[in-house]
Amino acid sequence: MAQKFIDIRGVTYQPEGEGVMAPSYAQQHLPVREQTKAVGHAVRATYLYAGMADVLAQTGDKSLQPALDSIWNNIVDTRMHITGGLGAIHGIEGFGPEYVLPNKDAYNETCAAVGNVMFNYRMFLTKKDARYVDVAEVALYNNVLAGVNLDGNKFFYVNPLEADARNAFNQGLKGRSPWFGTACCPSNIARLIPQIPGMMYAHTDNDIYCTFYAGTSTVVPLSDGKVTIKQTTNYPFDESVRFEIKPEQSKQKFAMHFRIPTWAGKQFVPGKLYHYLNDKPAEWKVLLNGKEVSVKPHKGFVTIERAWKSGDLVELQLPMLVRYNKAISQVEADIDRVCITRGPLVYCAESVDNVAMPASYVVNPSEDISITKGAGALKYIDFITMPAHSVQDKDVHSLTLLPYYAWDNRGDDAMIVWLSENDSLANASIPKISEYISDIKATHTFDRDDVYAMLTNGYPANSFDTSIPRWTSWPQKGEEQIVEFILKRPIALQSFSVYWYDDGGGVQVPKSWSLEYKQNGEWKTFPIYVTDEYRMLKDQYNMVHPGKDITTEGLRLRIVPLPHAAVGILSVQIEEVK
Repeated sequence: MAQKFIDIRGVTYQPEGEGVMAPSYAQQHLPVREQTKAVGHAVRATYLYAGMADVLAQTGDKSLQPALDSIWNNIVDTRMHITGGLGAIHGIEGFGPEYVLPNKDAYNETCAAVGNVMFNYRMFLTKKDARYVDVAEVALYNNVLAGVNLDGNKFFYVNPLEADARNAFNQGLKGRSPWFGTACCPSNIARLIPQIPGMMYAHTDNDIYCTFYAGTSTVVPLSDGKVTIKQTTNYPFDESVRFEIKPEQSKQKFAMHFRIPTWAGKQFVPGKLYHYLNDKPAEWKVLLNGKEVSVKPHKGFVTIERAWKSGDLVELQLPMLVRYNKAISQVEADIDRVCITRGPLVYCAESVDNVAMPASYVVNPSEDISITKGAGALKYIDFITMPAHSVQDKDVHSLTLLPYYAWDNRGDDAMIVWLSENDSLANASIPKISEYISDIKATHTFDRDDVYAMLTNGYPANSFDTSIPRWTSWPQKGEEQIVEFILKRPIALQSFSVYWYDDGGGVQVPKSWSLEYKQNGEWKTFPIYVTDEYRMLKDQYNMVHPGKDITTEGLRLRIVPLPHAAVGILSVQIEEVK
């Protein structure tokens, strides 16, 4: 059945349209064997590529290999964030042009990172090449794990590499959400994480591949007998990974293959996008029963083949240096910026740990770096402190970073991954309130309220936040209201968000609402994205995206109140495609 779906993809049906109806959106623009680049919706794409790799492995259909190789290289060479995130572009939740990898405006759906793990692990199974596991590991430890908080009860749908603590980037929230209207990401995490133990090892008749590193024990059935393996480590923070090997048969001969990660070499992750400033490889070692052995990697694995005896011990020593990463010059969003990594982890600066705004810091390579443990829920996590200065506060001379996956566990704070290398860039990076709107008109405004209050662009405490001004249609209960936003210039709209006011009495969230946009002087129905809804949720922004590219001169909000109530708005946010 899977082979049938792959064979007919892009053959029996090709949609005609744009946005979600574009042929490339669901990878229907070409037969799969003729595809060479990653395009369209990132989740659909990675699931398709994973299925192609499965069919190749199960049927031996080598005609799929050239397309898979070309697509994989296109991803790691031009379209993947350093976190392993895929699908940088809003609107189609998918791949944009090559090298367009924004930070604050990155989409990087959690499901796409899950798909990245699945696709790469299947590529490893077809080729026995560790570089695919290296990509899967980066996506897993950074983008996938960032998708859920440490308590396991709040989630990211969207995973930017910068946040300003004001923009409601995560489907209407400025931090993680307990759930989503389209709840694919929480369930995808719940599906993937229990699968990881099954990815820790792979084997043939007489070969065992050690792929991911974590404290585990397993029994591997080889042709000459079973082998029990116990792995002991505190990876990804511990530099040592130990294996105790107990074959069922005395002096059983087989090969053990141990992955030497890409991050232990000259760059953090496979591909052409990123490299270390100091590309001197870490001096990793392999010890057998306490003695160092001389081995050379082949396809990213070092191999020890011998007649094993029960209790043999293998230890990998993988020095976890703090590394400064640069992107190639084609990635314009990261010019004059550096990203800090250690082992397989991307690090970020969060405002809760620092005096100044994270985007205001300037860093340059230094060896004066300290590693400390966090506190509370983060007590087992390694933090990095390094020299830096802030253009916001001239007295600040150090910067604290934590793993990207662990941010937003102590409040919805500002965060940044790619740090500035000079003062002018840091000054330009400090968040500023967007100024797209020149005027607002409303059908009716209560005489004690202010229609311009919704331009605060802040983040209200809740929907009954009376500490800030608001707009309401009181006392017009049950009467439809229209709010028109006149823009200073035409913009390519990325998203529109509204934060409702609700006092639990005369002013409540509406019964329904919709959006219109103005183009060439004509008002048109907003082409809402396929998984979005016009939601009436309290205590958060309610965000919608266009399902196709639109440039608009204005926006018009149509609001239908409940029969017994008026409506109110605390704030709106408009985001432009960058």
